[in-house]
Amino acid sequence: MTSVLEYVQKAGLDDSESFKAGDVKMHYSIGEKEGTSYVISYDHRDEKIVKVKLIPGLTGKELPLKELQKCAVWLQAPSHVDLYVNDNRVDDMRGKLLGKEVGGKELIEKVGEFFGALKNRNFNKAMALAVDAAKVAKAILPTISRIPFASELTGRTRAFAAAAGKVIQNTVAPAPVALTNAPSFGMGGSTAKKMVTAPPSKKKKEADA
Repeated sequence: MTSVLEYVQKAGLDDSESFKAGDVKMHYSIGEKEGTSYVISYDHRDEKIVKVKLIPGLTGKELPLKELQKCAVWLQAPSHVDLYVNDNRVDDMRGKLLGKEVGGKELIEKVGEFFGALKNRNFNKAMALAVDAAKVAKAILPTISRIPFASELTGRTRAFAAAAGKVIQNTVAPAPVALTNAPSFGMGGSTAKKMVTAPPSKKKKEADA
């Protein structure tokens, strides 16, 4: 296990030597173009957790949606991790990198390298690390896009949509036949259709004809 001081140094904190429980420190990275500046926050107010977070803009605070939409697309996706500390060493972690869920002891070093790459504005390396970490973690959430494409929908998002009463189809279905007792879609996503038959008198007239 890596010590907290060694880890935050690898994750981009310059004055890591004095970093201790109770501290909140920031690294400011100014971009050349509008919407490309950001802050990396290192929050150790909880002695058992170090929170490392990428924050768009230079205020160190969450931007309103209107302002966030002016930032680079990759900055709009959440990147934050909770590093669990045991005996002043990073023991485990959970969080997201560029909107993808990551977690587990196996990814501790890779996540540190991700934030270290962002500190140096090495975006290609950071992107590659985020994608690789997500594959290792077998993340199932959609990527940067706020609205997932049909091909990206997974078991979890399908189940959520079904519970909300929505039907997700990847192909175009034929127009439904109008029935008096048309079935509705419940929590399970579908119901059996009821047989609609003609009254006996109508059947007899059709037979006589």
